[in-house]
Amino acid sequence: QIVFDREEKEQYHFLVRVVDPNKPIFFSTCNFTVRVLDVNDHAPVIHISPEENATYFIQHPASAGSIITTILADDGDETLPRLTFL
Repeated sequence: QIVFDREEKEQYHFLVRVVDPNKPIFFSTCNFTVRVLDVNDHAPVIHISPEENATYFIQHPASAGSIITTILADDGDETLPRLTFL
């Protein structure tokens, strides 16, 4: 039994052989590839250093579109990397 995990291995290659055991013996072979699709099985992780407490201050009045800070986050799901910040 094989457990497929895309984060460990993206695809598997097999050689399949079918045999007709009657006399004369006939057989056929083919290459078989299984590509593992990614599923949403990882929670996103926000990267904030321990020194930061996620409270930010801005000067009043701040211009529209001012950048206050940059927040980095990632997700272990390789093919589903789009994260939404709310």
